[in-house]
Amino acid sequence: MNENRYLYYVVGLAGLFAWLVFILGCTGWSAWSPDRSKVLFPYFNPDSQESGIAVYDRGSGTVAPVFRQSADGNGEPYPFAQWLRNGKRAAVTLMSDDSDPEVFLLPLGNNGSPIQHFVLPSSKELSLPPYPEVAGSLFVGATYIARLNLATGKVEAKTLLDGESARRLSTGDRIWYVLKRENESATQVGELNPETLDPQLLFEIHDSDTQKLGIGSLDDVSYWFRTG
Repeated sequence: MNENRYLYYVVGLAGLFAWLVFILGCTGWSAWSPDRSKVLFPYFNPDSQESGIAVYDRGSGTVAPVFRQSADGNGEPYPFAQWLRNGKRAAVTLMSDDSDPEVFLLPLGNNGSPIQHFVLPSSKELSLPPYPEVAGSLFVGATYIARLNLATGKVEAKTLLDGESARRLSTGDRIWYVLKRENESATQVGELNPETLDPQLLFEIHDSDTQKLGIGSLDDVSYWFRTG
């Protein structure tokens, strides 16, 4: 009960910051549910030294924890979350210096959805959600691309682009990647084959072109891919 009361406190007093940062998507992961009725957000409780993910229901005005962990400052992984496309489960991603990346699929409400746990190969980097969900699999980006089969629980990973970490985005059932290698003047944009995990370069954006447009860094740019 005290935990739920604290979550209400977080939503209420962190108002402007929490809503602008998390709901408007500045954290890099999907907060809104597919039907826009609920919001996922991370929280930290300094009293209990717990961190986790909670869900806010706009209709009922209630807040409930989805995932909790100890957060005493000893290297615990920071959780990130996104909704699956059917709106029934949250994908919670954990990564720390002391363990391999993990993904938990947790049901939201009493909808009969199963809990699943995926352990990913070791990686020093892990891209932030949202991760593409295509053809029944979740595609997590690191220094490799990992395909998590949501039906079988199988994890397949393939090193891409000389082990460089790339951002992955999706529109519908298509997956795109954006890669900027160190000491190179061009940013690569391409499409990823969801079956073979092979990348196909589409075009490059050169630093000289972005400078002409007054863009200092493509890290601050939102990418929008039109299909059809």
